[in-house]
Amino acid sequence: MNRIKGSISGLIISLGSFTMALMAPVWGNLSDAKGRKLMILLGSLFLIAGMASFLISASLVVYYAVFFMFGIGTGLMMPRFRGGPN
Repeated sequence: MNRIKGSISGLIISLGSFTMALMAPVWGNLSDAKGRKLMILLGSLFLIAGMASFLISASLVVYYAVFFMFGIGTGLMMPRFRGGPN
């Protein structure tokens, strides 16, 4: 039973990382067009919404959605923190 729980938690965590890897280039191009501060603000809002959803989640499907939101939020903010000054 613990192996099943471990593999499910691994899938949930990897979903967030995979989403971040997919979204970072997309948001990077948008950040170049719209500005870094806006993307950091949007990323923070996605992370806050994900954390609030995590508090009320009761099913595995909601956990997947929450970590998907975490991936989007982290993907929004990651290129801004790694890039040079604008």
